[in-house]
Amino acid sequence: MDVIELDDLCPNCGSQSLDVNRVCGRCGVFSPETPDGVWGDGTILVARKSATFPYRCLKTNEPAESLLRKKLSWHPQWVYVLVVISPIICLIAALIVLKRATFDLPYCLPVRKRIRNARIGMWISIPLALALVFLCFALTDWIPLEVMMTVLSIGLLVIIVAVVFCLNFLNPIVPTRITDTHVWLKRVHADYLALLPEWDGDDD
Repeated sequence: MDVIELDDLCPNCGSQSLDVNRVCGRCGVFSPETPDGVWGDGTILVARKSATFPYRCLKTNEPAESLLRKKLSWHPQWVYVLVVISPIICLIAALIVLKRATFDLPYCLPVRKRIRNARIGMWISIPLALALVFLCFALTDWIPLEVMMTVLSIGLLVIIVAVVFCLNFLNPIVPTRITDTHVWLKRVHADYLALLPEWDGDDD
């Protein structure tokens, strides 16, 4: 029979009640001894596309509450240079070289709430700002030009702030690179990365 050492703690709740199958008697979470296909590379997390993440929040390293399925996409930065030639060519090139990956990412409840609130905020603020902009154009004959320009500026500013702010919370973990087999992720908590084996290249 395998022996569970006293310092072999559940990475989800910190309990010492792991059984021989490494299932925690307190929270019931299966805790693999080593992450499956996940490594740390400085401030970046490297994962196979088939990886199983340690069940702790990627943003806080606190015990995770649930898994959030996330579809990630990435393309090389050089694609943006093609905008100078043609936006259409840039878009086509981006779609051709686009790489995708789907993961079930572990997050704690506060992070999940921030993601949910960001989604709600985006769905409310952007339509309202767009409605304000269109309303200004519809009322050009009834409102002074100075007022219209001020309202338009406010509406456009709200759209920009909403997109930047909400997308930041909607995507707490973002890819810096995706290949056919692996994904490189940034914005992962340093303590979470410290739990992972060091990346030295994966040829499997």
